[in-house]
Amino acid sequence: MICPFCMNVHDPTVRECPEKQLRIPVTYLEAGSEKIPVLFIMTIGYTEHGKTCFLSSLLHSLHEGSFAKSWPRFSFLGLTQETLKSISQSYITPLHQGILPASTQVFFPAPLILEFQYIPLRIGVFKRVLSAVSSNGGQVDPSDVIVVFYDIGGEIFDVKNQIDTCLPILQKINPLIFLMDLPGMLEKAQEGELDVRERMHALINNIHLALTEGAKRKKRDIVVCFTKADKMWGKPEMYGPLSERLDNSIPTAEEIAGYMANLESFSKNVGDYIASEYSAFYNTTVNNFGNLRFAAVSALGSSPENNKIRVLEPNRVFDPLFWSFRLNKLL
Repeated sequence: MICPFCMNVHDPTVRECPEKQLRIPVTYLEAGSEKIPVLFIMTIGYTEHGKTCFLSSLLHSLHEGSFAKSWPRFSFLGLTQETLKSISQSYITPLHQGILPASTQVFFPAPLILEFQYIPLRIGVFKRVLSAVSSNGGQVDPSDVIVVFYDIGGEIFDVKNQIDTCLPILQKINPLIFLMDLPGMLEKAQEGELDVRERMHALINNIHLALTEGAKRKKRDIVVCFTKADKMWGKPEMYGPLSERLDNSIPTAEEIAGYMANLESFSKNVGDYIASEYSAFYNTTVNNFGNLRFAAVSALGSSPENNKIRVLEPNRVFDPLFWSFRLNKLL
C-alpha cells in the first residue's frame, strides 16, 4: 500500500504513517481489497500560475452541485478531518467571500484525500447498480475512485534541493499536471522580466532531472493545462487554438465518449500550436516523457479586480481530472 502522506509503501496492516504520524483513512486502506482505484494528483507550476486557485475552483464546483445533476447519485467525501478543514478554510471560503485563495507555501502540506462515488468510468472497477451506454457504444459504469490531491508552493520547483523533497510523490504520480499561465508569462516578457520559452523549458527540465536522478528511469505521462483561459479567449493571433472558448457543460454518462473525443481534438490542435511556437519546450517534453495531452481552464471565468472576484464562472476545471482518468485507463 502506498501511504498518501509519505508516499512510501507500507504493509496494509499499518494504520498510521510512521513518518508523518498521521492516521491513514480506513476507506483508503480498504480500497485495494474492494478494488477501488486510487489516483495521486499534484499540480506543478510556478508561483502565481493558478495552482491553488484551480484546486479551489474545482472543489467549489463539486460542492455547487452541477456534477451531481449530470451524474445520477454522484457524491464525494473527504476522508480525513484535515481534508474537510482545509477544503473549507483554504479553498471554499475565500471564493464564497469573493476573494482569491492564498497561495500555498513552499513547505509540504497534508494532502486532500477525496472519495468520488458513483462517478461514471469506462470500466466499472467497483460497479454500481446504474449503468449507461456512452455515445460510442461503450459501457460506462458508475464507480468509486479515491483521488489524493497535493497542493505545493510554486517556488519549490525553482530550487533543486526543494524539488528533491517532492521526489517520493513525483515518482509515483501519473500523469503529472503542469499548470501554466501563458498570458502572465507573455505580459512579464513584454516588461523585460522573463523569457517565456526559457521559463517553460526550465520547468520541464527541472522536473525531468528530479525524476531521473537516483531513481529507475520511467517516462511519466503529462497533462499541460493552460490556466486563466479567459485571458486568451477571442485572441487567435496571440494564442492560436487556446483562444477558443470551449463549451462548459458537464457531460452525462452517455455523452462522455463524445466529450473525450472533442477533448482529444482540442489537445491535438493545441499541441500542434505549441510545437510550432514553443518548440524547445514541446520537443523536450515529447522526448523525455510519456503521453502528452493539453487542456485549458479558467478557474474564475474572468480576471479579478484588486484580488476581488466579480462573478465566479469556472470553465472546464474538471478536464485535467478527465485526462487523469483517461491516461489511467479508467475513462
